[in-house]
Amino acid sequence: MLYIINIGLLLLFNFVKERKLWISIPIVIILIYLGGNPDPTTTVDYQAYETEYNNRYLGYVSRFEWLYQYFANVAVKVNLTYVQFRFILITCTFIILFIAIRRLTTNDKFFWLLFALFPFFVETVQVRSFTMMALVLLAVSFLKKNNIKGYVLFCMLIYLGTGFHTSGYIFFLILPIHFMLSNRWSVSRLKWCSLIFLIVSFIVALSSMAGIMGSLTTLIQFISDNEEVANNVTTIYFNGVSISSILLVLSFLSFFLLVFHITKKSQIILDDNMRVLFSYTCVTLIGMPLVMISSQYDRILREGIVGMLIILSIVFVDKNYLKKYIFPTFAVYFIAMFIFMGGYRLSSGFLNMIHYIGL
Repeated sequence: MLYIINIGLLLLFNFVKERKLWISIPIVIILIYLGGNPDPTTTVDYQAYETEYNNRYLGYVSRFEWLYQYFANVAVKVNLTYVQFRFILITCTFIILFIAIRRLTTNDKFFWLLFALFPFFVETVQVRSFTMMALVLLAVSFLKKNNIKGYVLFCMLIYLGTGFHTSGYIFFLILPIHFMLSNRWSVSRLKWCSLIFLIVSFIVALSSMAGIMGSLTTLIQFISDNEEVANNVTTIYFNGVSISSILLVLSFLSFFLLVFHITKKSQIILDDNMRVLFSYTCVTLIGMPLVMISSQYDRILREGIVGMLIILSIVFVDKNYLKKYIFPTFAVYFIAMFIFMGGYRLSSGFLNMIHYIGL
């Protein structure tokens, strides 16, 4: 019930012209409460995370990334339960994300509405990648000014993000891409990038995966210095092309094309915020060929969708475009949400939504 109330408030606030800080704070507090206090019996991965955390009391060496391990070990030393540790981590992550969104758009209430309708359900389950994504978006916000200070802060925050999830290393690519293209970005250029990655996706799908995965495993082990993480690439993150992979790519691409069609029609000026978001989105296109290796890489496409939600919030500051495109936007967004949540196969992640909606 609380989730439904929150969505109602978000819908109401999006009809209010007020853009001050206070209007988003109660919304985020409710999301923190919902995401930080899930039902352990219905939340995917919860019991696995809890078992891993409790095993630390027995001296168990975790397979998770170094910074997540560091904070978990600190929590164990001060005798926090997993419930308490998880709530603190979710709270800190939402605070980081809140700051990042405020730095990238003035229409954050529209972002939180779309975020609550889809990424919220998955991100608050996959807590490590959620924290990584929040740090990446905060890092991206420091690239708005092309200077040395911004580059250093960006690299530091991306590195911290990799301490929660190894996939964060991909986002180091934002810096060279933004450095080369920041003043040359256009919607057409970004669409061409998506076409290139779509072609690469088909090549990956049709070619042998053995050589690719061997090279990827070696690279990740070299970068992260974690053999367990590298081994996960060849086990958890390698199950080949599937119907799920194809649907993920097609739904992502459909939403991508719609968002940038709206962006082009709006003739919005590509300011510093839009340019860094274009660079961020461009990097997440890598997720299309990676999903052809394993649907586990859908997290990268999901992170791309979050970037596009921020772009939409910027475009829809103009209420005329909001009224004109709100129905196609929500229609394509809900289709993408249904596919990414595994609704077509009634996945446990999709069924977990009932827990939040039923509160």
